[in-house]
Amino acid sequence: MADDIPVQQIPAGSASARARITRLALTDFRSYPALSISTDAPLVALSGENGAGKTNILEALSLFTPGRGLRRAELGRMLRHGATGFSVFAALDRGPQ
Repeated sequence: MADDIPVQQIPAGSASARARITRLALTDFRSYPALSISTDAPLVALSGENGAGKTNILEALSLFTPGRGLRRAELGRMLRHGATGFSVFAALDRGPQ
C-alpha cells in the first residue's frame, strides 16, 4: 500500500530544500584506511555482511549533523587502529540556487 503514503515534494532552491551528499571520503576512520564513494543517485542503500563497515559510513555522515555522532563516541575512538589521525570529507550538491 505504498500508494497510500503521502509524498511532499519540496522545490529545489526553496528555503526547505535539502542538500544532497555527492561524495564521501574517509581516511583512517574506524575500519577504513581509505574510502571514497561518489554518487549522483537521489537515494543510496548500504548492504553487506555483518562487520563490513556499513555503520561506520553512517557514523561518518552523522558527524556532519548536530550532536555527537551516531554512536556518541569520543573522537579518539573513531581513529583506525595504529593511525595518528583521521579525516571525513563530504561534498554537497545544494541543487539550483
